[in-house]
Amino acid sequence: MRKVKILLINPPFHRLFGEKKQWYPLGIYYIRGFLNSFDEIEAYAYNLDNSDILDGEKLLSYKERYYNSVYYDVDKENILWDEVKNKIIELSPDIVGIYSFSEGFASAIKVSKITKGINPDIVTILGGPHVDCISEQDKNYFCYLIEGEGEIKLLNIIAEKFSNIRNDLKNKLYKQYKSLLNDSFISDIDTLPFPFSEKDKDIINNNTKLPLLCIRGGCPLSCSYCTCSIAKPTPFRIRSIDKIIEELINNYNLFKVTKYFIVDDTFTYNREYIEKFCNKVKQLKFRISWSCTTHVKYIDAELLNLMKNAGCHSIHIGIETGSSQIMKLINKSTTIEEIKEKASLIKKADIKLKTFYMVGFPEETKKDIEETKKLIKELAADEAMLHIYIPYPKTRLYRRIEEKYSDFNSIDWKTFKRLELQAHKYMGEGMKQDDVLKKEISDFFSFIEEYEK
Repeated sequence: MRKVKILLINPPFHRLFGEKKQWYPLGIYYIRGFLNSFDEIEAYAYNLDNSDILDGEKLLSYKERYYNSVYYDVDKENILWDEVKNKIIELSPDIVGIYSFSEGFASAIKVSKITKGINPDIVTILGGPHVDCISEQDKNYFCYLIEGEGEIKLLNIIAEKFSNIRNDLKNKLYKQYKSLLNDSFISDIDTLPFPFSEKDKDIINNNTKLPLLCIRGGCPLSCSYCTCSIAKPTPFRIRSIDKIIEELINNYNLFKVTKYFIVDDTFTYNREYIEKFCNKVKQLKFRISWSCTTHVKYIDAELLNLMKNAGCHSIHIGIETGSSQIMKLINKSTTIEEIKEKASLIKKADIKLKTFYMVGFPEETKKDIEETKKLIKELAADEAMLHIYIPYPKTRLYRRIEEKYSDFNSIDWKTFKRLELQAHKYMGEGMKQDDVLKKEISDFFSFIEEYEK
């Protein structure tokens, strides 16, 4: 019997404006492993935004990403679209699943159009963060949308389209994963195959930094600007420490990989779990180095020292602002004083501190921006990264803008470019002109460059 072929694609985004980046979106790799555990399915993951393993990386600064985004145009001729077309022709899939975040949504549409141009009968499915905020009109570019975790939902679509194998899929799903076709997610995530396998030796080697996931279920916080706050909630499910250790050993045996970025939104949220993780990692026969993202309220000196001894070399903290007023507006669940205290603890533990900031929040004034610059200087982090706030639909901050500022136009994600964001329309005193805001952004980037020296 012919197997159902599934091609999961991460479309190009960074590569379209000159960045070479080695990054592996875990979602498509986890789904690939899950689908390939069914004898009736043959699944492939195709990461088109990844640079060649032998090419290395050419990472752009956040300033370059901001200004180079003007070159993000999916309608221009580009060899990358030929790559997509050739891969689809080569594999002749029955279903193409496409991952998308909001800024890269135009690429997802382009991939869907290319797919349908090759064969209108191929089923196209959109997954990823943008599904949470997609407009009704834009849904028409795809046959199906998958909100949240994709394993069972995609399997359900396969069972619907290929009814002759429905019973086989249903039986295996229950036997191996203790799940039903109408479930929203896998309850026991320890049952899922590892995301990376022997098949990936052409894209992973001992210099690769791999993503590692420990907990599913989103972020425990509710920042008003973040799409995590609008994602359909699922229960927190924790991978067993033994399973994570098994994955680390598997990756070492296959690829000699020892570098990781833990992708959990708030890694240190469960202190007891992190303690067990660190103690187990220290017992490995090879040493790993890793970094993570967390919130300042979930760290202390004792835990940081334990993490350092287990190989943690850097911690990423989303600080966003140095203004107490803006901190409250975005519901950051901390204070400037707590940030300073915890930043000091991270540095005392000899862990690199990497910080994220934003400019362009609603009602933000020049005074607020100056307070952010002041905090950056005071913290003296190893790296300070500046992002421009983007209003994501359905978030609380987006709704506030819609309600309060009638001249704000909803973002058309099909044509969106960071440089064209009309943030001055909802910013505070002294920031109401577009040229003033753009100069302030340029000055802030220059400040960051000087700081990094």
